[in-house]
Amino acid sequence: MGLRLTSRDCQLLAAIAEHRAMTIRQMTTMAPKNAAALRRRVRQLRAAGLIVADTRLVRGHRGRPESVIWLSENGVDLLRRNRILDARTPMERVLPDLACSGEHHLVVNDFRTQLVEMQRLIPQFSVRFLSPTSPFVARRAHDASLVCETFQSRDGRRVQFTPDGVFALTHTETGKTLLFFLEVDMGTESRGSRRNPRCDLWQKVSKYQAFYGVTKYKRYEQIWACELRGFRVLLLAHTVSRAAALGRLLRAMAPADFVLVTDLATVRQKGLWADIWIEGGKLDAPQLSILGSMVPNPIPAPATHM
Repeated sequence: MGLRLTSRDCQLLAAIAEHRAMTIRQMTTMAPKNAAALRRRVRQLRAAGLIVADTRLVRGHRGRPESVIWLSENGVDLLRRNRILDARTPMERVLPDLACSGEHHLVVNDFRTQLVEMQRLIPQFSVRFLSPTSPFVARRAHDASLVCETFQSRDGRRVQFTPDGVFALTHTETGKTLLFFLEVDMGTESRGSRRNPRCDLWQKVSKYQAFYGVTKYKRYEQIWACELRGFRVLLLAHTVSRAAALGRLLRAMAPADFVLVTDLATVRQKGLWADIWIEGGKLDAPQLSILGSMVPNPIPAPATHM
């Protein structure tokens, strides 16, 4: 007898499609009350040929290798048939390219998983996240991602960039919304310099400075029906030493106070909502929380270290 699929199965498959590839740990952190049942169902969906599982050791973790899950072509077809996924969505927009960007993608999903956990631990905040790789987010002209930014700077230059994610953080009691752009740094890009005009981190931050200057971020007010007075860029470095190096770069690019830097290990240990963010490269100044003055006291720790 074949596996009988439920609406929850379809929701699970859709969540995998949204994130493209997820570790079992990420999936169970999002649904901690049903972790055992979720693991069991994943095994059944894999046996039914709807998902693929691979065991690999993700850099930065010790111990046993982790299982990474993504949809099979049969799983994508099932979402299409059930009209959960647009039938015109290309297969390559749902299946991950793990060989080229697998680890980077999983780190982004670590961050997204913690956003879900933050809402559970600190329920007075709500989060809305847009991913450039989501097969469910509408595309713009010329098939560009909704979060791909193309604009003309004040000095007439054509500027384009695509962040690793954009999210709105709203305090449910006051209605105040903060806008954040996520950039994950795996240590593979040059830090750059004024004498090196390559597409490196120096240019990346410069693009955000230009973006701020022309207030193009205001288009997210229509997307999320909110009022925005600016934005911040969260620069997530893969190591502590890399975060320090990026901080020194930001200090040389002043003013860059809208850019906050931290490292992956600290996020996993303390939570992305904790006082762990370095503002504008000020390495000697007190670290900040993205929740600002609304951060609870005491600050809750992640239920499980990512």
